[in-house]
Amino acid sequence: METMKGQLKDSITKIFNSFKNDSIVTVKFNKNDIVQQLETADALGTFSETINLLVGQTSEIYKQYKVLGISHNSTYEDINLEKVKSFHFKGSNITCGISIGNEYIVLGDEAEKKLHLLKKDANIINSTVFNGNPKRLCYDYCYSRVFISCHAQELYRATCLLFRNEIMKPEKMDFVKESVGALFHHNENIFLLVNNAVKQFPKSLEGELTTSFATNTTCELNGNSILEDTIIFTTKDKEIKRATLNGREIFCYKNETIKNPECLAILPSGLVLFVDRHNRGLLHGLSPDGKNHRILLQNFEKIENPMDIWLDADKETVYIAGGEYIEVYELT
Repeated sequence: METMKGQLKDSITKIFNSFKNDSIVTVKFNKNDIVQQLETADALGTFSETINLLVGQTSEIYKQYKVLGISHNSTYEDINLEKVKSFHFKGSNITCGISIGNEYIVLGDEAEKKLHLLKKDANIINSTVFNGNPKRLCYDYCYSRVFISCHAQELYRATCLLFRNEIMKPEKMDFVKESVGALFHHNENIFLLVNNAVKQFPKSLEGELTTSFATNTTCELNGNSILEDTIIFTTKDKEIKRATLNGREIFCYKNETIKNPECLAILPSGLVLFVDRHNRGLLHGLSPDGKNHRILLQNFEKIENPMDIWLDADKETVYIAGGEYIEVYELT
């Protein structure tokens, strides 16, 4: 089965590379009826060319590709997004979210001061109240717990009892003595963005935060993610940076047209998706080498103030949240 999947993946990639101009060129040879009277082979007939547009056919191929359980790594050149659905949570102000495996989502709701545990169909199965104003979330798969950074100098953790569809009341982590922005779990460690540094938890969750490296970060609304022992994050100077976990810079991207890059996600290919929250928001794609970017979405259908972006476990489904809405997109 795995061999078959590999062969299918190679075939689909070749099909995509052949047809990524979204058209089929058909060449037909028209034979001359009076072949015996012709003196040269060139006069046997003529070629005619017909161009037929492919209307979403490669997208349909990739959908079937996904049904087989085969993932496709989108590249900077070919990435596109297709909106598949929206979720509406009336009266909420969704400021952050994460996916847990293939079944669950956790949302931070600033309006109700709650964490919501959802199934992927957006059905809220459990909620818990706490005192913080949630800003960013990350999930610790080792101990089944969510860490919540909040506006003001507060960091919380909440245990997820997924076997009984429950999220426990968050507990404040008193050992953290500074404000925290975005945070991310990697190899049993939690990395955090604070003012002018990337730091991490002690594994015991006691004592002081340890500094991974100094940099131009802020504890305000920002984004970070980790891929292959490198960290990608936004800075207070409106940059997208990628560095090793000890601070060696890999790239730093800045463009004057980007006003408020404050949340991001990274695909397995290294392509970075980030939201510029200026006006009603734009979704950008940044190439894996950090040299080029392009706009993927000019605006969102329902969301007027995008606050967070994250990926599903399959790394092919993109969630964007803000206000009362979540919009869901598939990579095609």
